[in-house]
Amino acid sequence: MIRLNKILLFSMILFLCLDIDTAMAKENEIQEYKANDYTLSIGYEKLENDCNLIISIKSKLQDSLSIYQSDLPWGSRYSMIIIVAKLDASGTVLDQSLYIDDPSPNVVTMKYGESLTGKISLKTRFHDILTVLKTKQVIIFWSYQLKSLNNKSTERLGGWLIIPKKGQNIRR
Repeated sequence: MIRLNKILLFSMILFLCLDIDTAMAKENEIQEYKANDYTLSIGYEKLENDCNLIISIKSKLQDSLSIYQSDLPWGSRYSMIIIVAKLDASGTVLDQSLYIDDPSPNVVTMKYGESLTGKISLKTRFHDILTVLKTKQVIIFWSYQLKSLNNKSTERLGGWLIIPKKGQNIRR
């Protein structure tokens, strides 16, 4: 828990050093992150009864890339690290719902240039997120490392995005 708090504190300091307007993603706007072997794109959508992260992975390998379906960011609750905090004075971290999410043995193969896209329900992981978004913005910190079946290590990617409170206009 202390390590998680240190990571969150460092992330918040980094966040405060940046201009909030440039970090705030518009709904359906996708941020792209590039690793050596793959590209990860992430955005969000706010629905009446949920808030989802929309994530795409695109292979940059000349050979086929085989991975367990459960190792995709949306494949299992434990495949992508996600932390959500209120943008309040204390950076209050939202509690995560912990539940059993057994990994699937199914394998997915991607060829060069192919993409896979999925969604992560933030309401499922953070039950209070819709209530919080009525009055506050939230910042989402995430980290992901693609794990191929051939045990080839891939670069870990990470980032953050801000989801504005309900009805808030986003200035650009």
